[in-house]
Amino acid sequence: MHVGRQLPHRLSLVLALSLSASACASSRYVGSISPSGLYANLGYGFTVELSHQGLMSRWNVLDPSRLDDAPPSDRPEVVDAPLDTDGNGVLDGAEMSHFHRPTLRMLALSSSTSSSSLPSARMDVDVVILGGVSASTPLGEVAASALKELTGEAEHPVWEERKVASTWNALVAEGRAGGKAYKIAVIDHPSFAGEYDIQRRQSMRVLLVADQITTALRRDFIYLLEAITLSRQGGRLSRSEQR
Repeated sequence: MHVGRQLPHRLSLVLALSLSASACASSRYVGSISPSGLYANLGYGFTVELSHQGLMSRWNVLDPSRLDDAPPSDRPEVVDAPLDTDGNGVLDGAEMSHFHRPTLRMLALSSSTSSSSLPSARMDVDVVILGGVSASTPLGEVAASALKELTGEAEHPVWEERKVASTWNALVAEGRAGGKAYKIAVIDHPSFAGEYDIQRRQSMRVLLVADQITTALRRDFIYLLEAITLSRQGGRLSRSEQR
């Protein structure tokens, strides 16, 4: 099955990443949300059209620039640490970065604040860089590792193959772990040109967690996958970042 945005959305992606680079040069791996509801992350090279199929009317998207507005227990972790930006599997001080883990978080709006009937749930979009030997790990193993890391689930579920944006290979699974239900997509993003055009492999994880996965939640999970656009190159470095 094919989900996600393909060209001609590439032009809007390049523009979004370019604008994000100019507006938020110090937080290239944090990203920003435009007034129209487009999330852009120039470090990892992707956008999410948050207005797609009315997602923003049913989900509270935590603005990366205003995490203090959310309760501490709901916020992503704010991290200042090296990222393997050159994909060589070695972290060093020159790769010190500011980022969030997960990269983007969405919380289902309650029925008291929305016309939605979604149960309590969250959806996370996150990206990891697969450097060193991980750069050649088969997608199935990458997905199994992501599932164990994010849910604690060590058993192998039935993975469904998908295409995101008609280009990128992905594996999707659904199950239960730790008393919660989950649905996860692990998207392979190889040959991505990051800083200084150094190519690396990235893995995007889209995770839905709820007490139970309802039809409405499955629908919005697919809508979120459809809203994602991935680029083959990150946003340009600002002058201050090149110093």
